[in-house]
Amino acid sequence: MIKKFYALFVILSLTMTLSHASEKYQCSDAERDFLLSLDWESADTFSLPLSHSIVSLPLPAYAVFDDDARQFCNRLDTNCNAVEAVLTIMHPTTTSCLVFESFNEGGYISIDDWHGLDTEQLLVEMNKVLEKDNVERRKNNFPELFLTRWVHEPDFDVSTHTVYLAVEQMADEIDAQPYICTIALRLSRTGYERITWVITDSRYVSLIGELPMLLKTHSFDEGYRYSDYIPGDKKANQDLVASLAELAMATK
Repeated sequence: MIKKFYALFVILSLTMTLSHASEKYQCSDAERDFLLSLDWESADTFSLPLSHSIVSLPLPAYAVFDDDARQFCNRLDTNCNAVEAVLTIMHPTTTSCLVFESFNEGGYISIDDWHGLDTEQLLVEMNKVLEKDNVERRKNNFPELFLTRWVHEPDFDVSTHTVYLAVEQMADEIDAQPYICTIALRLSRTGYERITWVITDSRYVSLIGELPMLLKTHSFDEGYRYSDYIPGDKKANQDLVASLAELAMATK
């Protein structure tokens, strides 16, 4: 029970950091009660039925799924398209982080155009996609967000069929602190799993190995892996690079 209360305290702290970039923000009773009302589960292995995959973590973790996960993302004003889980990984020596798992069953994505990637143009395109979300943020009195630079330019791991990238993101408000949005797009036979790890810029270096660790623990079920593709399966409308800005910003 003590561990669970500690975990919820960490979740609360991380949530407030992400939803309000200013360090002066104080959590309200309503926000604390909302987080405590969600059905947080603790386990070593989490099943993700939507993507037909599992995550087996070597570190303590808590997670919410489905409707609770989407409510959590909405509270953060975070794009919740196809979100199936939010994980809180409890790091034993440094700090902890939030990881968002989402799946899009848009069909098999070809990687034939990967060598044509232009990273500078990709960042421009990602900001254009983000501007569409900023329209809604302005309506809801949330600060606008924009991407400033690559922290880790996109790489493609052929062995796991995974795109990995990290970009610095800023909120348009006084005293805003930069934070790093680290994204992995793991391709499957029927679509892709989007794994997002968000952390403040000052804590990124100490936790840089967290998402790669998570990727090693994530696997698709047999029959749903990228290598299980059979000619005739549903294919996505665009190849990987052509759709990468929208995939990375979770609009597809």
